[in-house]
Amino acid sequence: MPDLAMSMIERVAKAICAREYQDPNALINSYPDGPLYPVWKDFERCARAAIEEMREPNKAMDDAGEEAIYDLPRHIAVMAYEAMLDAALKENEGQKA
Repeated sequence: MPDLAMSMIERVAKAICAREYQDPNALINSYPDGPLYPVWKDFERCARAAIEEMREPNKAMDDAGEEAIYDLPRHIAVMAYEAMLDAALKENEGQKA
């Protein structure tokens, strides 16, 4: 079960990190005597790029969304989908990547 309190960017970054066979929560530093930070932070830019790319649904996603909400006009579904992804992208704004 995903941690709903965790930002989507962090969740995606941790998933990418784990797929790269790295412990997302392991602590590293960028340079000797530098501050320690979790490895998953190195994957934040990749996570953000992945979420940004998903913002525009492809044909299969569009069809599935239309089928799932058959009583609503397509543009309503797209607006809701885009709003959710936009919210995910804004969660970490103002923080260093």
